[in-house]
Amino acid sequence: MKVYKNNGKEGAVLLLVLIMVLLMSILGLGLMRQAGNNAVEASQELNRTRAFWLAEAGLQELQAILGKWENRTPLHNISLVGVGVLSGVGSEGSYRVDISDYTGGGGINLGSSIKRYVVSSTGTVTSGTSVTLLFHVRTGTFANYIFASHDERGIRFTTGDKIVGDVYSNDQLQINGKPVFEGMVWSASDTVNYTDERDQTSTDTDVFTQGLELGAVELDFGQYGSDPLENLQFGASLQLLLTESSEFDIEFLGNSYRYKPRSDTVWVDTNLFVSGEIIYVEGNVYVEGRVGGSISVVSEETIHITGDIVYASSPHNNYSDSSWENFTPAEGEVLGLFSKEAIEVAPQGIGVDINIHAAIFITESADSVETGNPGFGTQNRYNDLRSGGERPKINLLGSISQYQRGVVGSGGRSGFSKNYGYDPRLRDAPPPGMPYSAYEFSNWEQL
Repeated sequence: MKVYKNNGKEGAVLLLVLIMVLLMSILGLGLMRQAGNNAVEASQELNRTRAFWLAEAGLQELQAILGKWENRTPLHNISLVGVGVLSGVGSEGSYRVDISDYTGGGGINLGSSIKRYVVSSTGTVTSGTSVTLLFHVRTGTFANYIFASHDERGIRFTTGDKIVGDVYSNDQLQINGKPVFEGMVWSASDTVNYTDERDQTSTDTDVFTQGLELGAVELDFGQYGSDPLENLQFGASLQLLLTESSEFDIEFLGNSYRYKPRSDTVWVDTNLFVSGEIIYVEGNVYVEGRVGGSISVVSEETIHITGDIVYASSPHNNYSDSSWENFTPAEGEVLGLFSKEAIEVAPQGIGVDINIHAAIFITESADSVETGNPGFGTQNRYNDLRSGGERPKINLLGSISQYQRGVVGSGGRSGFSKNYGYDPRLRDAPPPGMPYSAYEFSNWEQL
């Protein structure tokens, strides 16, 4: 009979098996725990995503409200400042929108025509997970652009024109030769009408030096083309109401001005005008002079610019065609010229430039105006005013917004060429009464 000796191998194998079983158990438990964690994280991420879109729903509701014409007003006027000013409930949760004044450390909304707000929109799913979106909202005005229009009326920008600042048109731009745009340009049209062989969908970088966006969303001029300008609700800002005559002269004299019916010879002198207020004229008005404060002239008919109208701090007696590029107006100097029909520049003589410092806004949407030229234009737009082969220039520091574009010159020979420069102060400090164009959203962040 054979006898087998136990040399311990069976015990070693058993121990190895037990160790393997233990390791596999630990690994299995780890995988189960990881799977559970992944499932929890996936559920949490899904809840955060749902909460994000609920918060977005609050933002979209606010954007829809502010996009309506009647809501172009400070948010206090439409009860949209406070906690829970907007809210909504759905099958997956709810959202709440809170809006507060943005003070910037100094009550910035109290005395400013540009209103700023901080908006938080919080979405909460039924499980309790919340996401808050924070962003800033501010009122934008028609003084945000050096040039804005709804209807270009087939009028061309041409060689010799220089436009410094952003441009926005709801219409197709007409380009003859090589005008220069030194700012971003937006057009709601899908093409540019170059008057030569250039591709109408291309960006001529010699012309559009800072870029061109075609197919842009239209700038909403809304009801301004049909409503009287008195409906802008100037309220306490109205300083002088001129209604007893069909036409008035106004001359600015630094910190004061004088006025008279155009048919009279006797001027009415004023004391220092109060900055931030408005002169309203039912009929035509003829303006010129030096403006030493913040004021707007509003006419239901045509404003005629009969001579230089510039800020009092400007180098009025030594004004070259590029001096606005090196000129910063004194604090508080800002002029608005708002017309229902047209703003017309009267020539000063053959080859003589005219200088304008103002934010211009014209609402007329029909050709039935006194001058036959709605928008911003010139009286002798079809006359040859050249001297030494050069047309005189309109040197404008400010902005121009017009529903229908007016004619300032024609064919490179008649009228004026354009030398327009944007006054960047207008974005944050427009003239009194400048209408809001839209609300602007910025500084988006997720908390």
